[in-house]
Amino acid sequence: MKSNKFVFFLFSSFPALALASQWTIESLADIVAPATLGTIPYTFTRDINSQGAVLGDTFNFIGGGSKRTFIYQDGAPTFINTPSHSSDFYAKSINNQGSIAGDWISGRSSFSPFLFSNGEFKDLGLAAGYDYGVAVDINNKNQVLGYYTQFYGTTAHFIYSEGKTTNLNLTNFVPTALNDLGQLAGAYNGHASIYSNGTILDIGVLGEKTNYFSSATDINNHGEVVGDSYVTSPYIQNSSKHAFMFSGGSMVDPGTLGGSSSHALRINDIGQIVGLSSTADNQQHAFLYENGVMRDLSIELGFADKKLTNISINNTGQIAFTAVGLHPYPYGLDTYQSFIATPNTSVPEPGALVLSLSALALFRISRINHKRRLYHLDLSPLVG
Repeated sequence: MKSNKFVFFLFSSFPALALASQWTIESLADIVAPATLGTIPYTFTRDINSQGAVLGDTFNFIGGGSKRTFIYQDGAPTFINTPSHSSDFYAKSINNQGSIAGDWISGRSSFSPFLFSNGEFKDLGLAAGYDYGVAVDINNKNQVLGYYTQFYGTTAHFIYSEGKTTNLNLTNFVPTALNDLGQLAGAYNGHASIYSNGTILDIGVLGEKTNYFSSATDINNHGEVVGDSYVTSPYIQNSSKHAFMFSGGSMVDPGTLGGSSSHALRINDIGQIVGLSSTADNQQHAFLYENGVMRDLSIELGFADKKLTNISINNTGQIAFTAVGLHPYPYGLDTYQSFIATPNTSVPEPGALVLSLSALALFRISRINHKRRLYHLDLSPLVG
Protein backbone atom coordinates (compact mmCIF):
# COMPACT_ATOMS: atom_id res chain seq x y z
CA MET A 1 0.00 0.00 0.00
CA LYS A 2 1.31 3.41 -0.94
CA SER A 3 2.33 5.66 1.93
CA ASN A 4 2.54 9.43 2.12
CA LYS A 5 6.13 10.45 2.77
CA PHE A 6 7.93 13.74 2.81
CA VAL A 7 11.46 14.58 3.82
CA PHE A 8 12.75 17.56 5.79
CA PHE A 9 16.36 18.69 5.45
CA LEU A 10 17.07 20.79 8.51
CA PHE A 11 20.08 22.14 10.30
CA SER A 12 20.58 22.15 14.01
CA SER A 13 20.53 25.51 15.76
CA PHE A 14 22.99 24.24 18.38
CA PRO A 15 26.46 25.63 17.51
CA ALA A 16 28.17 22.88 19.51
CA LEU A 17 26.71 20.31 17.12
CA ALA A 18 26.38 22.19 13.82
CA LEU A 19 25.12 18.97 12.21
CA ALA A 20 22.46 18.46 9.56
CA SER A 21 19.33 16.71 10.81
CA GLN A 22 17.18 14.82 8.31
CA TRP A 23 13.84 13.09 8.83
CA THR A 24 11.47 11.08 6.68
CA ILE A 25 7.90 11.63 7.85
CA GLU A 26 4.95 9.38 7.00
CA SER A 27 1.36 10.46 7.43
CA LEU A 28 -0.74 7.49 8.56
CA ALA A 29 -4.15 9.15 8.35
CA ASP A 30 -5.05 8.37 4.72
CA ILE A 31 -3.68 4.83 5.08
CA VAL A 32 -5.37 3.60 8.25
CA ALA A 33 -8.60 5.57 7.69
CA PRO A 34 -9.14 6.90 4.15
CA ALA A 35 -11.23 10.08 4.14
CA THR A 36 -14.66 9.64 2.57
CA LEU A 37 -17.34 12.16 1.65
CA GLY A 38 -15.04 15.00 2.62
CA THR A 39 -14.70 13.91 6.25
CA ILE A 40 -11.34 13.50 7.99
CA PRO A 41 -11.15 10.71 10.58
CA TYR A 42 -9.23 11.06 13.79
CA THR A 43 -6.07 8.97 14.07
CA PHE A 44 -4.08 8.65 17.29
CA THR A 45 -0.68 7.08 17.90
CA ARG A 46 -0.29 5.11 21.14
CA ASP A 47 3.15 3.49 20.94
CA ILE A 48 5.92 2.34 18.58
CA ASN A 49 8.13 -0.73 18.89
CA SER A 50 11.69 -1.26 17.69
CA GLN A 51 10.51 -2.93 14.48
CA GLY A 52 8.79 0.33 13.54
CA ALA A 53 5.27 -0.99 14.21
CA VAL A 54 3.00 1.86 15.31
CA LEU A 55 0.05 1.11 17.57
CA GLY A 56 -2.86 3.52 17.19
CA ASP A 57 -6.58 4.17 16.87
CA THR A 58 -8.77 5.63 14.17
CA PHE A 59 -12.17 7.18 14.84
CA ASN A 60 -14.59 8.63 12.30
CA PHE A 61 -16.75 11.12 14.18
CA ILE A 62 -19.13 11.80 11.30
CA GLY A 63 -19.10 8.38 9.64
CA GLY A 64 -21.10 6.59 12.32
CA GLY A 65 -18.65 7.05 15.18
CA SER A 66 -16.77 3.83 14.40
CA LYS A 67 -13.45 3.27 16.19
CA ARG A 68 -10.75 0.78 15.21
CA THR A 69 -7.35 -0.10 16.65
CA PHE A 70 -4.50 -0.69 14.23
CA ILE A 71 -0.87 -1.75 13.98
CA TYR A 72 0.83 0.13 11.14
CA GLN A 73 4.05 -1.32 9.71
CA ASP A 74 5.81 -1.26 6.34
CA GLY A 75 3.19 0.96 4.74
CA ALA A 76 0.11 -1.07 5.68
CA PRO A 77 -2.26 -1.32 8.66
CA THR A 78 -3.49 -4.42 10.45
CA PHE A 79 -6.73 -3.86 12.35
CA ILE A 80 -7.32 -5.43 15.75
CA ASN A 81 -10.75 -6.30 17.13
CA THR A 82 -11.98 -7.79 20.36
CA PRO A 83 -14.01 -11.00 20.11
CA SER A 84 -17.20 -8.94 20.33
CA HIS A 85 -15.80 -6.16 18.11
CA SER A 86 -16.29 -3.75 20.98
CA SER A 87 -15.53 -0.08 20.27
CA ASP A 88 -14.65 0.35 23.95
CA PHE A 89 -11.21 -1.09 23.30
CA TYR A 90 -8.17 0.87 24.45
CA ALA A 91 -4.76 -0.41 23.39
CA LYS A 92 -1.97 1.12 25.48
CA SER A 93 1.40 -0.42 24.58
CA ILE A 94 3.06 -2.69 22.01
CA ASN A 95 6.25 -4.71 22.52
CA ASN A 96 8.88 -5.84 20.02
CA GLN A 97 7.01 -9.09 19.33
CA GLY A 98 3.90 -7.16 18.36
CA SER A 99 1.97 -8.11 21.51
CA ILE A 100 -0.44 -5.48 22.80
CA ALA A 101 -1.68 -4.64 26.29
CA GLY A 102 -4.73 -2.53 26.99
CA ASP A 103 -8.21 -2.61 28.49
CA TRP A 104 -11.72 -3.06 27.16
CA ILE A 105 -15.34 -3.22 28.25
CA SER A 106 -16.33 -6.86 28.17
CA GLY A 107 -19.63 -8.63 28.75
CA ARG A 108 -19.41 -7.73 32.45
CA SER A 109 -19.95 -4.04 31.47
CA SER A 110 -16.77 -2.87 33.16
CA PHE A 111 -13.19 -2.40 32.03
CA SER A 112 -10.76 -5.28 32.34
CA PRO A 113 -7.17 -5.61 31.08
CA PHE A 114 -6.28 -7.71 28.05
CA LEU A 115 -3.27 -9.19 26.26
CA PHE A 116 -3.30 -9.57 22.48
CA SER A 117 -0.47 -11.84 21.33
CA ASN A 118 0.15 -14.01 18.25
CA GLY A 119 -3.29 -13.16 16.93
CA GLU A 120 -5.05 -14.31 20.09
CA PHE A 121 -7.03 -12.06 22.43
CA LYS A 122 -6.92 -12.89 26.15
CA ASP A 123 -9.14 -11.11 28.66
CA LEU A 124 -7.15 -10.98 31.91
CA GLY A 125 -10.37 -10.65 33.89
CA LEU A 126 -10.99 -9.02 37.26
CA ALA A 127 -9.81 -10.01 40.71
CA ALA A 128 -12.55 -10.78 43.21
CA GLY A 129 -13.90 -7.71 44.98
CA TYR A 130 -12.72 -5.18 42.37
CA ASP A 131 -14.91 -3.16 40.01
CA TYR A 132 -12.62 -2.67 37.00
CA GLY A 133 -9.09 -3.26 35.77
CA VAL A 134 -6.61 -1.34 33.63
CA ALA A 135 -3.42 -2.35 31.79
CA VAL A 136 -0.56 0.14 32.03
CA ASP A 137 2.38 -1.31 30.08
CA ILE A 138 3.85 -4.45 28.50
CA ASN A 139 7.49 -5.51 28.20
CA ASN A 140 9.27 -7.76 25.69
CA LYS A 141 8.66 -10.82 27.90
CA ASN A 142 4.90 -10.39 27.43
CA GLN A 143 4.56 -9.36 31.08
CA VAL A 144 1.70 -6.92 31.60
CA LEU A 145 1.66 -4.24 34.30
CA GLY A 146 -1.78 -3.12 35.44
CA TYR A 147 -4.11 -2.54 38.34
CA TYR A 148 -7.53 -3.51 39.69
CA THR A 149 -9.51 -0.97 41.63
CA GLN A 150 -12.74 -0.43 43.52
CA PHE A 151 -14.91 2.57 42.78
CA TYR A 152 -14.65 3.84 46.35
CA GLY A 153 -11.91 1.68 47.81
CA THR A 154 -8.53 0.12 47.31
CA THR A 155 -6.32 -0.42 44.26
CA ALA A 156 -4.16 -3.50 43.67
CA HIS A 157 -1.28 -3.32 41.18
CA PHE A 158 -0.32 -6.52 39.44
CA ILE A 159 2.01 -8.20 36.98
CA TYR A 160 0.53 -10.76 34.59
CA SER A 161 3.07 -13.29 33.30
CA GLU A 162 2.67 -16.71 31.69
CA GLY A 163 -0.92 -17.14 32.79
CA LYS A 164 -0.40 -15.98 36.39
CA THR A 165 -1.41 -12.67 37.95
CA THR A 166 0.73 -11.55 40.91
CA ASN A 167 -0.25 -8.85 43.38
CA LEU A 168 2.65 -6.44 43.91
CA ASN A 169 1.37 -5.43 47.37
CA LEU A 170 2.39 -1.85 46.70
CA THR A 171 1.47 0.78 49.29
CA ASN A 172 1.76 4.42 48.26
CA PHE A 173 3.63 3.40 45.07
CA VAL A 174 1.92 4.04 41.74
CA PRO A 175 3.77 2.33 38.84
CA THR A 176 3.67 3.83 35.36
CA ALA A 177 6.13 1.75 33.31
CA LEU A 178 7.77 -1.69 33.18
CA ASN A 179 11.07 -2.80 31.60
CA ASP A 180 12.37 -6.21 30.53
CA LEU A 181 14.19 -6.67 33.86
CA GLY A 182 10.89 -6.47 35.71
CA GLN A 183 11.77 -3.05 37.15
CA LEU A 184 8.94 -0.56 37.60
CA ALA A 185 9.07 3.22 37.39
CA GLY A 186 6.49 5.24 39.27
CA ALA A 187 5.84 7.54 42.19
CA TYR A 188 6.22 6.70 45.90
CA ASN A 189 5.05 9.15 48.55
CA GLY A 190 5.28 12.01 46.09
CA HIS A 191 8.71 11.14 44.67
CA ALA A 192 9.72 9.43 41.45
CA SER A 193 10.91 5.95 42.36
CA ILE A 194 12.05 2.58 41.02
CA TYR A 195 10.63 -0.75 42.20
CA SER A 196 12.92 -3.76 41.75
CA ASN A 197 12.92 -7.21 43.39
CA GLY A 198 10.66 -6.15 46.24
CA THR A 199 12.55 -2.92 46.96
CA ILE A 200 11.58 0.67 46.21
CA LEU A 201 14.34 3.19 45.48
CA ASP A 202 13.30 6.80 46.11
CA ILE A 203 14.89 8.88 43.35
CA GLY A 204 14.04 12.18 45.01
CA VAL A 205 13.63 15.54 43.29
CA LEU A 206 15.81 17.92 41.32
CA GLY A 207 17.81 20.09 43.68
CA GLU A 208 16.80 18.07 46.77
CA LYS A 209 14.16 20.64 47.69
CA THR A 210 12.08 19.97 50.78
CA ASN A 211 8.37 19.35 50.16
CA TYR A 212 8.83 19.28 46.37
CA PHE A 213 7.42 16.45 44.26
CA SER A 214 8.46 14.39 41.27
CA SER A 215 6.95 11.61 39.17
CA ALA A 216 8.28 9.06 36.69
CA THR A 217 6.81 8.27 33.27
CA ASP A 218 9.12 5.67 31.71
CA ILE A 219 12.06 3.31 32.35
CA ASN A 220 14.39 1.69 29.82
CA ASN A 221 16.24 -1.63 29.95
CA HIS A 222 19.27 -0.03 31.60
CA GLY A 223 17.14 1.12 34.54
CA GLU A 224 17.26 4.76 33.42
CA VAL A 225 14.10 6.65 34.40
CA VAL A 226 12.51 9.83 33.05
CA GLY A 227 9.72 12.04 34.32
CA ASP A 228 9.39 15.51 35.79
CA SER A 229 10.20 17.28 39.04
CA TYR A 230 9.11 20.58 40.53
CA VAL A 231 11.85 23.21 40.35
CA THR A 232 9.78 25.92 42.02
CA SER A 233 7.45 25.51 44.97
CA PRO A 234 4.40 23.39 44.11
CA TYR A 235 2.38 25.57 46.48
CA ILE A 236 2.62 28.79 44.45
CA GLN A 237 0.67 29.85 41.41
CA ASN A 238 2.27 28.99 38.04
CA SER A 239 4.84 26.70 39.62
CA SER A 240 7.29 25.04 37.24
CA LYS A 241 8.46 21.50 36.55
CA HIS A 242 11.48 20.28 34.61
CA ALA A 243 12.00 16.99 32.89
CA PHE A 244 14.60 14.74 34.45
CA MET A 245 16.60 11.65 33.60
CA PHE A 246 17.82 9.37 36.38
CA SER A 247 20.92 7.38 35.41
CA GLY A 248 23.82 5.93 37.36
CA GLY A 249 22.47 7.16 40.69
CA SER A 250 22.08 10.79 39.58
CA MET A 251 19.35 13.03 38.22
CA VAL A 252 19.95 15.07 35.06
CA ASP A 253 17.98 18.25 34.39
CA PRO A 254 17.77 18.65 30.57
CA GLY A 255 16.31 22.14 30.98
CA THR A 256 13.68 23.57 28.61
CA LEU A 257 13.28 25.00 25.11
CA GLY A 258 13.47 28.51 26.54
CA GLY A 259 10.34 28.40 28.67
CA SER A 260 9.75 27.61 32.32
CA SER A 261 8.64 23.95 32.21
CA SER A 262 9.35 20.64 30.52
CA HIS A 263 8.07 17.09 30.84
CA ALA A 264 9.77 13.86 29.71
CA LEU A 265 7.49 11.19 28.25
CA ARG A 266 9.59 8.30 26.93
CA ILE A 267 13.18 7.05 26.94
CA ASN A 268 14.65 4.37 24.68
CA ASP A 269 17.57 2.03 25.35
CA ILE A 270 19.94 4.47 23.60
CA GLY A 271 19.10 7.10 26.19
CA GLN A 272 17.16 9.34 23.78
CA ILE A 273 14.26 11.12 25.46
CA VAL A 274 11.14 12.65 23.96
CA GLY A 275 8.79 14.99 25.76
CA LEU A 276 7.17 18.41 25.81
CA SER A 277 8.54 21.81 26.80
CA SER A 278 7.40 25.39 26.91
CA THR A 279 9.24 27.84 24.68
CA ALA A 280 10.34 31.43 25.23
CA ASP A 281 7.11 32.67 23.59
CA ASN A 282 5.02 30.40 25.84
CA GLN A 283 4.22 27.79 23.20
CA GLN A 284 4.34 24.05 23.83
CA HIS A 285 6.76 22.15 21.60
CA ALA A 286 7.92 18.56 21.47
CA PHE A 287 11.59 17.91 22.22
CA LEU A 288 14.21 15.27 21.59
CA TYR A 289 16.99 15.11 24.17
CA GLU A 290 20.20 13.28 23.24
CA ASN A 291 23.95 13.71 23.77
CA GLY A 292 23.27 16.35 26.42
CA VAL A 293 21.26 18.59 24.07
CA MET A 294 17.53 19.34 24.00
CA ARG A 295 16.37 19.82 20.40
CA ASP A 296 13.10 21.44 19.32
CA LEU A 297 11.36 18.50 17.64
CA SER A 298 8.31 20.52 16.64
CA ILE A 299 10.49 22.79 14.52
CA GLU A 300 12.59 19.96 13.09
CA LEU A 301 9.52 18.01 12.02
CA GLY A 302 7.78 21.04 10.55
CA PHE A 303 4.98 21.35 13.10
CA ALA A 304 6.04 24.47 14.99
CA ASP A 305 2.54 25.97 14.81
CA LYS A 306 0.70 22.77 15.83
CA LYS A 307 0.34 20.91 19.08
CA LEU A 308 2.00 17.48 19.14
CA THR A 309 0.83 14.78 21.51
CA ASN A 310 1.05 11.00 22.11
CA ILE A 311 4.80 11.06 21.41
CA SER A 312 6.82 7.85 21.65
CA ILE A 313 10.28 6.70 20.48
CA ASN A 314 11.84 3.32 19.71
CA ASN A 315 15.40 2.00 19.86
CA THR A 316 16.18 3.03 16.28
CA GLY A 317 15.19 6.63 17.00
CA GLN A 318 11.88 6.50 15.13
CA ILE A 319 9.24 8.77 16.65
CA ALA A 320 5.48 8.28 16.48
CA PHE A 321 3.31 11.28 17.25
CA THR A 322 -0.12 12.83 16.78
CA ALA A 323 -0.60 16.36 15.42
CA VAL A 324 -3.63 18.38 16.49
CA GLY A 325 -5.60 20.75 14.28
CA LEU A 326 -3.98 20.23 10.87
CA HIS A 327 -7.32 20.61 9.06
CA PRO A 328 -10.63 22.32 9.83
CA TYR A 329 -13.24 19.90 11.10
CA PRO A 330 -17.03 20.24 11.27
CA TYR A 331 -18.59 21.58 14.47
CA GLY A 332 -15.39 23.42 15.38
CA LEU A 333 -13.61 20.26 16.56
CA ASP A 334 -9.87 19.73 16.29
CA THR A 335 -8.52 16.99 14.05
CA TYR A 336 -5.96 14.47 15.24
CA GLN A 337 -3.62 12.90 12.69
CA SER A 338 -0.87 10.32 13.17
CA PHE A 339 2.69 10.40 11.86
CA ILE A 340 5.91 8.44 12.11
CA ALA A 341 9.27 10.23 11.77
CA THR A 342 12.35 8.21 10.84
CA PRO A 343 15.86 9.68 11.22
CA ASN A 344 17.87 9.33 8.03
CA THR A 345 21.12 9.13 9.99
CA SER A 346 22.24 5.98 11.76
CA VAL A 347 21.47 5.56 15.45
CA PRO A 348 23.91 3.62 17.70
CA GLU A 349 22.83 0.24 18.99
CA PRO A 350 21.74 0.12 22.65
CA GLY A 351 24.82 0.17 24.87
CA ALA A 352 27.04 1.83 22.25
CA LEU A 353 26.19 5.40 23.26
CA VAL A 354 28.21 6.75 26.20
CA LEU A 355 27.69 10.25 27.61
CA SER A 356 30.80 11.66 29.26
CA LEU A 357 30.56 14.02 32.23
CA SER A 358 32.74 16.51 30.40
CA ALA A 359 30.31 16.58 27.47
CA LEU A 360 27.40 17.08 29.82
CA ALA A 361 29.25 19.95 31.49
CA LEU A 362 29.59 21.71 28.12
CA PHE A 363 25.83 21.92 27.90
CA ARG A 364 25.40 22.98 31.54
CA ILE A 365 23.50 19.88 32.54
CA SER A 366 22.84 19.64 36.24
CA ARG A 367 23.75 16.35 37.90
CA ILE A 368 22.46 16.04 41.42
CA ASN A 369 23.59 13.26 43.76
CA HIS A 370 21.00 12.10 46.25
CA LYS A 371 20.76 10.17 49.45
CA ARG A 372 18.60 7.25 48.39
CA ARG A 373 16.00 5.56 50.52
CA LEU A 374 15.19 1.88 50.07
CA TYR A 375 11.89 0.27 51.01
CA HIS A 376 11.36 -3.50 51.03
CA LEU A 377 8.07 -5.12 50.04
CA ASP A 378 6.73 -8.66 49.63
CA LEU A 379 4.88 -10.15 46.65
CA SER A 380 1.87 -12.45 46.79
CA PRO A 381 -0.47 -14.07 44.26
CA LEU A 382 -3.54 -12.01 43.39
CA VAL A 383 -6.54 -14.15 44.17
CA GLY A 384 -9.11 -14.01 41.39
